[in-house]
Amino acid sequence: FYEQKKESQDLNLSNDPDRDFLWDAHDLCHLMNHFQEPRTAMSLLAQMGGVEGIAYGVKTCITTGLIDVDIEHRRSIYGSNEEATRESVSLLALCWEEAKDAMLRILLIAACASIVTGVIQDPQEGWTDGLAILLAVLIVVFVGGFNNYQKEKQFRIREAESKKKSCLVLRDEQE
Repeated sequence: FYEQKKESQDLNLSNDPDRDFLWDAHDLCHLMNHFQEPRTAMSLLAQMGGVEGIAYGVKTCITTGLIDVDIEHRRSIYGSNEEATRESVSLLALCWEEAKDAMLRILLIAACASIVTGVIQDPQEGWTDGLAILLAVLIVVFVGGFNNYQKEKQFRIREAESKKKSCLVLRDEQE
């Protein structure tokens, strides 16, 4: 794979920023997507020529690193070296999800029916039972949504902590 790609693109290790790279973002993503599968990752890494082959393909010297003038060009080709974060779910959205529960919908229908029949039978106080059911449903929806919101918040904190990684970066022969 590495040899075929290398032959198909007449590349050398010059620092010409206008020259194409041997590996595109798709190739590197494919390797990283299989990083947790040791056999597959080692096979892909070997096909790409090992660490030296990857460094060659992205025009990087293993001993000196990148040069500062080349970084913006690389970002335009490969994108920034940051993981995408998904937006947090709002409390209102989580409450709405909680309200989709079938039992709560049945209770809402029962509350409305109780209010209507209560007002017909006793216009002064007939609506109180239905209102009590309605308030109970609203409390359950809000408490459930709030609990899910807290869980989501805790998950984001733990996810951020687990993504913290340190690595050595070389720029113009400087660490």
